[in-house]
Amino acid sequence: MTSTEGNGALRLRIAYGPLPSQFGELHLPASRARPGAQPSVCEGRLPVVAVLHGGWWKDNQSLRSYPTLHLVEWLARRGDVAVWNLEFRRMQAQGPNTAAPWPAVLQDVARGLDHLRVLADHHPIDLRRLTVVGHSAGAHLAAWSACRERLCPDSELFVADPLRPSQVVLLAGLLCLDRWWDMEQPQQVERLLGGPVERCEERLAQACPTRLGLPPGVSGLVMHGQADAVVSMEQALAFCERAGPAVALCLLPGADHFGMLPKDGLVPAGWPLLQQRLDGLLRRAGPG
Repeated sequence: MTSTEGNGALRLRIAYGPLPSQFGELHLPASRARPGAQPSVCEGRLPVVAVLHGGWWKDNQSLRSYPTLHLVEWLARRGDVAVWNLEFRRMQAQGPNTAAPWPAVLQDVARGLDHLRVLADHHPIDLRRLTVVGHSAGAHLAAWSACRERLCPDSELFVADPLRPSQVVLLAGLLCLDRWWDMEQPQQVERLLGGPVERCEERLAQACPTRLGLPPGVSGLVMHGQADAVVSMEQALAFCERAGPAVALCLLPGADHFGMLPKDGLVPAGWPLLQQRLDGLLRRAGPG
């Protein structure tokens, strides 16, 4: 399905799997998007920003309802990047997790990001300049996507040659699942893993970005509100301590969980700062 945004950009709904939630929306500037054309006829390739929404990995949020949509729309209006807004299987908001049992959520994110290799054959995108952005549980998935190449070959989540982002931007993220008590809804970690944390040590080791660690060559920005009561700031600190100087930490004084994203008609003080920092990261990626 193709639609045209108010700014003339194209939004393409593209499946990466057979299930209803296995799709993404690819946003391309109108000047660089020619449906059916080969990338060689376009004016060079665009950096790609993949966006992963939050919502505790649950299906009461989606890529069109979560506040990361404001980020997607801002990026699409720039006209100098492609945006891959990714959907994935999610757990039911209530009751047993039968809709996305372990390891469905992580498998879908991996598959959806790796599908960018297929899209690069048909659209002018540069996978060498891939940035993955996420908020809250989406930040967990964004961080994990960069760390997954560290999985052991016997892991059920292991894939050979996963697509590696050059940088990640992690907003109010659930970045250290080992510290599951540092969040408002710790029971969601157990639902994601498929059982009590103490009985799911192997799964926890595969799903925790802080424990896996960023591989060399991946840089990042971690932004977190110091007054976040949903996900403790300690999550960000633990991840950054493990990641070292490759990741910049930006703490927002007095900011809550959505202190960097517009929500419910309110624009927080951290939103212009996030735009500024993202602008710098994307400019640093350089032209195609």
